[in-house]
Formats: sequence, structure tokens, C-alpha cells
Amino acid sequence: MIASPSDVTEECELARQAVYEWNDQHAYSKRIVLAPTGWKTHSAPLMGKHPQRIINEQVLEHADLLIGIFWTRIGTSTGREDSGTVEEIKRHVAAGKPAMLYFSKRPAELDKTDRQQYEKLRDFKTYCQREGLFNEFRSTSEFKENFAKHLVLTINDNDYLKEAASTFAKQVQGGQADMAAPLQLSVEAKSLLVEAVQDTDGRIIRMKLRGGLMVQTNGKNMVEAQDARTVARWDGAIKELCERRLLEDCSYKGEVFAVTSEGYKFADMLNATGNDLEFEKRSGTLVSKLSGARFCHKCYNSTPSKRVELHESAPGWRCALCDRFYSNPDYNRPERTQNDNNLLDV
Repeated sequence: MIASPSDVTEECELARQAVYEWNDQHAYSKRIVLAPTGWKTHSAPLMGKHPQRIINEQVLEHADLLIGIFWTRIGTSTGREDSGTVEEIKRHVAAGKPAMLYFSKRPAELDKTDRQQYEKLRDFKTYCQREGLFNEFRSTSEFKENFAKHLVLTINDNDYLKEAASTFAKQVQGGQADMAAPLQLSVEAKSLLVEAVQDTDGRIIRMKLRGGLMVQTNGKNMVEAQDARTVARWDGAIKELCERRLLEDCSYKGEVFAVTSEGYKFADMLNATGNDLEFEKRSGTLVSKLSGARFCHKCYNSTPSKRVELHESAPGWRCALCDRFYSNPDYNRPERTQNDNNLLDV
């Protein structure tokens, strides 16, 4: 879980990128996937409880690792702690789980800084100095570099995470029913989930219109035709995802659905295990339905299998591991002009 006040948006995004990069490099070999969660993306509307309690129950209690990031603000008080972020950190540590804390030392404009917020943050930082070790950074690039390095060390060395990773790996290898069941999803259900996790709000809208059924997410209507068979397939896809708790009906009318925490985790697992990859015959590459990234077909089908992302190298893509080059069939070579006639191709 990534926990922070509202003034470190860029750092939070960089942390998510670093987590995805860790997945690309390590998830396949370690057979575990890191899902960067947060209250904005992994909580659903609910009335009748204190907002922070809802976040704790829906997000925090399911997190194995917490990353806390601060700059000039500490956040809004929950009544129990100075902010929701502070409460999340203390509850997480009290549960015996690891927390990585980062404090920005980037320059801040004094006239835009809330002095009371800054003083409370300074007090919390003093508290943290007594309770453990944190990291300070002076730029966003330094933060990402430090966090990426620390993430590898923490995953490899922390006893709690090693135990959690071992348990997860055994579940996957053992083919337990609760892990294996989602793998039996239909093509439509997988496609819908893959598209929904790319939607900004993780939402799917299902509407019966005059022209027929619409199942829309990430700006796309997934229903390509309005014949009875096609409509039944996409209605069935939504039902499959809901039954496996990868989606939940947040409208209670069967019209608006939200990807659950388990849904995001399963989508990341698809990415890590290769179930998100499609072979593109035109280029000979494997393309991720989740990220659009391209992977080396030769390395993926080697023994042992390796998931190696290709790097763009006009007019195509090159594998850094086996040095294989894949031509881009859509590449348009620049037209020669008369002034180019005396030039040699090297």
C-alpha cells in the first residue's frame, strides 16, 4: 500500500512505476506479484463508518508492505492520529508488517506551506527517528532510484515478506481451488478485466440502450455486435468476474461495476505469468494486453522461460538479452529527397 498526504502525487506515481518495473524483472522468476494499492484506487464507497476505518478494512488490512511518503504535509486528522497516513503506518507496524518511510527534502515555497501541517510532520519525523530507519531524498529522480533499490532489498531480506511470498508461491504451484478458479475465466472475462484495470477509475458501465447492450470501460465499448450470442457472452463475462469477486456491483442495479483489490491483484498475476500476452503474427513479438509492452518471443519460449521486454530500435524492436531484432511492419521509412542522392546508407 502506498500511503501519503496530498502533496507528493509525483512521488506516489514514481513508486507505482518502480513496483511495476520490479514485477517486470522479478515476478516471473519469484512467482509473486506486487500490487501497488492505495485508497484512491482500491477502496469503494460505503456509508455508516468513519472514512479512515473503511480504508483500513478495505485496503490497509490486506497490504503486506506499506510505503509512506511525506514532504510538507502530514494530512487530515482521523481523531485518533494526526492523519490517515500516520494511522495507517502505526497500525501496519503494530500488525508486525514492514513499512518503508520516505521524507522529501525538496525546496518548498514558504508562502504556500501550511505551518501547522509542517510542524506536525516534523514531530512525526522525530517519532520515526526513535522507532526505526527512514530515507530522505532531495529530488524525485533520487527518490525513485533509492526506492527501487530498497524495494529489492526489502523483498529479499524481510522475514515477513519472505514468508508471505513462500505461502503465495505454494498456493500457485499447488493449484489450490481459490487460486486456480480465476484461471478458468472465459476469454471475454479476461479481456474485460484487462481493459478495466487500465480505466482511471477501474469502472465498468453496463447499460441497456435502444441500440442494445453497452459494456464500456477505459473509453471502449466491449460489445462488438448485438446478436443474442454476443450479448450473452459479455453479460456472462461480468457475471464471472463478480462471482469470483474480481468485480463488485457498486450501483446495486447491475449498471456500474468496480474492480476489486483481488481484481487488480489477479490482473497483475496475469501480467506476471504471461496470460496477458498475445502473439502478434505481423511482427513476431508478444504484446501485453495490460500495458501494451512488447516481449521477446524467442526468450519467452526458451528453457528456462524468460520474460524480456523489447526496446524500440527503429525500424523495430531489439531484445537486450538475445540481441534478436524484430521488424516493425508499420514503420514508414523516411522518403529520400534529391539532396539525399549523394548519401550512402551505412
